Amino acid sequence: MDITLSRILELMQNEGLTAHQLEVRAGLSNASVQAWRNGRNKPSLDAISKLSDYFDVSVDYLLGKTDDHTPPSKGNNNLFVPKNYENILIALNNGADNLSQEDIDNIVKFIEFTKNNKQG
Repeated sequence: MDITLSRILELMQNEGLTAHQLEVRAGLSNASVQAWRNGRNKPSLDAISKLSDYFDVSVDYLLGKTDDHTPPSKGNNNLFVPKNYENILIALNNGADNLSQEDIDNIVKFIEFTKNNKQG
């Protein structure tokens, strides 16, 4: 059994999922997990991407390139968040994964505006 399938099956077992439940919840085609188990097919890149999102693990973990489960940031690697506002943004948006730089700037401006109006 290849490492990708082994890791998928391990993650399924950890979450108590049947093959059908995983296929439905992760948006995979019907009977795809059974085909992987039987060696008729291997998971496609699209399936691996969906599984990475579903299980919240990195694609590299599923492919066996790392033992680190941690997924990379979802596209916000270049965003600037002022240090003193990081916790606020996490609280507002569960880690600010889908906030744009403009969203972050507007939140910071609003906080600054509110602070300045309360002080003056």
